[in-house]
Amino acid sequence: MFRKIVINRTACNDESSIYQVAAFSEGKVFWHGEECVSKLGKHQWKLSEDNVQKLANVINDVDFHHLEYLSTAITIDDRPSFNLLVEFTDGSVKRMNHDVGNEFEDERLMKLEENLDRLIGIDKLKSNTHESSDDNPIIQQISTIKSQG
Repeated sequence: MFRKIVINRTACNDESSIYQVAAFSEGKVFWHGEECVSKLGKHQWKLSEDNVQKLANVINDVDFHHLEYLSTAITIDDRPSFNLLVEFTDGSVKRMNHDVGNEFEDERLMKLEENLDRLIGIDKLKSNTHESSDDNPIIQQISTIKSQG
């Protein structure tokens, strides 16, 4: 089981979504949308127990703890990246930095990213239209995190 999942999407030279999100095993999610997303700034929501279990399942199904990713030898600055950190309940941590679109694409990694986006609710926020669906339960429960200071 995971304790924490942290995702960081970085930019490229187009209209890519830029954000950081952290999802915890008790269901809490913290979001910081920076660019080309429908929710800018810091927000939070709670996942259902079912979605938390599904997150654990998709991580286990791809054997993320042992998944190897071959990065391209050449860094291309205008390529977005998907940086993933999973902290497991045994205290171990696995990091993977995926240069989206490189020649060594791994279907398991791509599917994992899609499933994480869907289960955490990120797929509904990766839009620069600033429109959100009122019938989406994730969007309905998002609350803005107020600055303390």
